[in-house]
Amino acid sequence: MQKNKCISCGKKLTGHGKPKRCLRCSARERYVRKHGRPPMRIRIICEMCKKEKLDYLSNHKKSRHKTYFCSNKCRAKWTGIHNSIIRGGDGLRKSKSEKDGNYYRINVKKIRKQRKSYYRKNRIRILAQKKESDRKAKQAVINAYGGKCECCGETIIEFLTIDHTKNDGAIHRRKIGKKNVYKDLIKRGFPKDGYRILCFNCNITRGFYGYCPHHLKEKSSISHKPFHAGRKRIIAG
Repeated sequence: MQKNKCISCGKKLTGHGKPKRCLRCSARERYVRKHGRPPMRIRIICEMCKKEKLDYLSNHKKSRHKTYFCSNKCRAKWTGIHNSIIRGGDGLRKSKSEKDGNYYRINVKKIRKQRKSYYRKNRIRILAQKKESDRKAKQAVINAYGGKCECCGETIIEFLTIDHTKNDGAIHRRKIGKKNVYKDLIKRGFPKDGYRILCFNCNITRGFYGYCPHHLKEKSSISHKPFHAGRKRIIAG
């Protein structure tokens, strides 16, 4: 006999003491000594995955439903579908966002009424929190991009704004919303390519004229042809 092996199935034994059989074979041996025969086994078909499996009859004698499962995972999955159908659902497994969306569609009038009532009662506090959140987001972006205007050196936060060096500011705002520029930059990890800090004067002047009076040398290299020439007017003779 090989040491530390079950004498019935040959499985490696673990734990304390000097057992001769593993737990499964020991239970089988006790059953045989008590009843004089090995435990009865039946062939079942899993209700969930439809796989066949040999299982002990004693595992199914106390079952409330006439259903058999090959594992606890299949049992839990079938139970979830069964309970969903009983409560009027479609039996499909859904994520929390899908459940929330379905609940909102069913109770849209009730939810909107509750939100309007809550906003009226807490309007001052909600607006104050929004203003504070926007200021913190702007401060984080200003600090990440140098904390001052790259053109004139202005450092007061009220005078500073983000500048799109690739002239794609309108596209960016149209894509994410006018009030979400700072939060979008924070979410993307403050990308350096295409963004910088300017004060409102320098930013607007560059947008209107293509250069800033603080750097007149740039004026000679700027094309003064308007981006949008407007409609062609035909004057009747």
